[in-house]
Amino acid sequence: GDFEVTVEDLRHLGADLVEQRLAATRDAKSHQQLDGAVFELALTLLPGERSRLHVDLDMQAADAMSYRTLMSDLAAEYLGRDLPELAYSYREYREAIARDEAQPQPARDADRDWWARHIPQLPDPPMPPLTGGRDSRRSTRRWYWLDPPTRDALFARARARGVTPAMALAAAFSNALARWSATSRFLLNVPLFGRQALHPDVDLLVGELDVDLTGAGTAAQRAWAVQESMRTAAAHSAYPGLSVLRDLSRHRGAQVLAPVVFTSALGLGELFSADVTEQFGTPVWIISQGPQVLLDAQVTEFDGGVLVNWDVRDGVFAPGVIDAMFTHQIDELLRLASADDAWDAADRWTLPSAQRAVRDAVNGRIAESSGEALHDGFFRQAEQRPDAPAVFSSSGDLSYAQLRDQVLAVVAALRANGIGADDTVAVVGPKTAEQVPAVLGILAAGAVYLPIGVDQPRDRAERILETGQARLALLCGGQRLSL
Repeated sequence: GDFEVTVEDLRHLGADLVEQRLAATRDAKSHQQLDGAVFELALTLLPGERSRLHVDLDMQAADAMSYRTLMSDLAAEYLGRDLPELAYSYREYREAIARDEAQPQPARDADRDWWARHIPQLPDPPMPPLTGGRDSRRSTRRWYWLDPPTRDALFARARARGVTPAMALAAAFSNALARWSATSRFLLNVPLFGRQALHPDVDLLVGELDVDLTGAGTAAQRAWAVQESMRTAAAHSAYPGLSVLRDLSRHRGAQVLAPVVFTSALGLGELFSADVTEQFGTPVWIISQGPQVLLDAQVTEFDGGVLVNWDVRDGVFAPGVIDAMFTHQIDELLRLASADDAWDAADRWTLPSAQRAVRDAVNGRIAESSGEALHDGFFRQAEQRPDAPAVFSSSGDLSYAQLRDQVLAVVAALRANGIGADDTVAVVGPKTAEQVPAVLGILAAGAVYLPIGVDQPRDRAERILETGQARLALLCGGQRLSL
């Protein structure tokens, strides 16, 4: 049947207004939620007998292979070609899958048992510094195009070391994650394209990759480590990754998500076929986003080279982190493409110059010491103005006298537990008013406080406690870490 296409005519507008309207359309469509549909087409008519085609596809109903097929079929329809009739439908595919799953599946059962043995040892997802904002529906893209000579050099040097091109790119991405995460071992979500061949017209499995770059001091070692992890996961992919995540959530007693994704579409051919680019032109802007994905990295063949994309949820990561990570990955890929010895050179990684400049500026500030401890001023105020308000909180305000009583109670409790001068005490919990007497009490006891947020991943929290040599923890806000 006919498919409705929305058309907007901007042919009468000047260049500046055209760009504004196109930007507004792009912003609206890239963040809209399709109501009862999985696909939308729109066309904008532009001055100079040009046009812009807008394609919105719900990625919960399609993957990268489906998108290629969709665009190729659209080009064929535009040219008036007859599409071959499919002898097999998606509904038939799902029914066949259901029948297949109802039958005994020794391979699936064996892989399920294998994952069950390994689930207790699986790490957390990578978690670079966050600021919150997970509810944001907006994403932005970083991209870099490796031109054909760079791609060829990178792929040739990878293959010479027994590394596939996809794993070379995955290793560079994993290295960037490890540099900015608390640990060099993490769980990475990697979609594997390999639909079950139940019919010739069927050409998604999701894999959970246990990436461990601990001790991998060179690019070659990292690539081998990631490739071996991929081979292990692929060898047990009869039990799908979504089921692994569900089992992992049950094991931990809390939902485990896969917020960081690496998708390789290498080997699937050009992102857009010659027919597509000849009829619709070169893509101007592309983005993908998922409801639970914070960082989606993709590599795909494009215009004879390789397009490296990062689609990032806005407002989630600390300022500057994503740009620094993306630059680190691209710099590594270019370095590996340019020289053989770069693969075997020991890492001498330093902070990006912009981040180094900020730290130097902060650490370079000089001020005269007052000679007072941090808590001295508080006790002085409590003596001079005991009834003045000291803390405003939704759980109840405190005067200086009331706060002093709580602080002294903390001091007494710490000393009763053997805490003395220079000991480290962790303060665990959300940022609430309860942390105020906890911190002041630790300082008044002569100890050092070590704040740990409840949103910290388990591995990071354990590492903080171990490195800080904490002897005791004060739990604030009724929160507890799983340590």
